[in-house]
Amino acid sequence: MDLPEALARTGLLIFDFDGVLADSEPLHRRAYNSVLARWGYEIPQAEYWLYWTSRGEGIAGEIARGNLRGVDPDRVVREKRSIFEEYCRSGAVPLFPEAAALLSYLQCSARWRVVIASNTPAGLVRAVLESAGAPVPPIIGGDGLRQKPAPDIFLKALEHMDCDPLAAMVFEDAEKGLIAAAGAGVGATLVLGELNRDLGLRADYVVEGPAGILESLRRAETLAGGSR
Repeated sequence: MDLPEALARTGLLIFDFDGVLADSEPLHRRAYNSVLARWGYEIPQAEYWLYWTSRGEGIAGEIARGNLRGVDPDRVVREKRSIFEEYCRSGAVPLFPEAAALLSYLQCSARWRVVIASNTPAGLVRAVLESAGAPVPPIIGGDGLRQKPAPDIFLKALEHMDCDPLAAMVFEDAEKGLIAAAGAGVGATLVLGELNRDLGLRADYVVEGPAGILESLRRAETLAGGSR
């Protein structure tokens, strides 16, 4: 079964946000590096994509790998969060090409329901979408929940949408998100982009960015006899 066939049998689409709909990971890295500069340190780009974005090891992993001395991890996280919040609320965080079109398409669809499930707080996800003029579906943010790779955010999304895991599909770009989807019992599609293309990630299905998702949904509607 290919992705359009699977989507034709799926009722709920669960989207990660950072790296799937929003091109925000470079700004996450910039925010961290702005804080770490006080200790004379910068996270290299390739290292950030692998260990932070995909594996979710965060500042604790960076301190261990780099043997960083004197770095206060709580301060790093707190100050980085403040910087990134400003990026989100000022409209500095862009969506990927076709992400707004994808959400608009799904807003008009009677076939699929949609929810965003992200480690990023729901208010910031909403701010980015509104700044881009994109539709805002239901959002489950990481506020008060264990972060991916724990399955909690996806489980909360399933509960919020009153959906069985077997009737849902997750769209993810990171190893931590794919692990979380498996833990929640949901099938997963890996969304490829510049940052994760060479990381060797595996999922049930693979698609190229939001444009690829949109094309797969259109093909799925055709297969299901609901072409628009």
